[in-house]
Amino acid sequence: MRRLSSTVVVVAGDGAAELVAGLDRLHNVRAIPRGELRPAEVTEIAGRSAATYVVHDADPLADVAAAWTAFFDGTGVVPDRAGLPAPLTDLAGTG
Repeated sequence: MRRLSSTVVVVAGDGAAELVAGLDRLHNVRAIPRGELRPAEVTEIAGRSAATYVVHDADPLADVAAAWTAFFDGTGVVPDRAGLPAPLTDLAGTG
């Protein structure tokens, strides 16, 4: 697999998809609105890009944020490290 040489920017939150879609017209920017794509598909497309900047709205921590939101809303339990992506669990020593 070729090494990713682009700077990757994740835009998260309300209106992220529209913002990302609008950036595609900029020079040297590859915008990837997630839409119906799975996160793995977004990663694959980003990895093939030769653009200087790759911008997408596939939030890698969306599940973690949802778990904490549910906890503070009183509808969920305290999230544990199981919801974290592998690189973060490796840093935490639980991987």
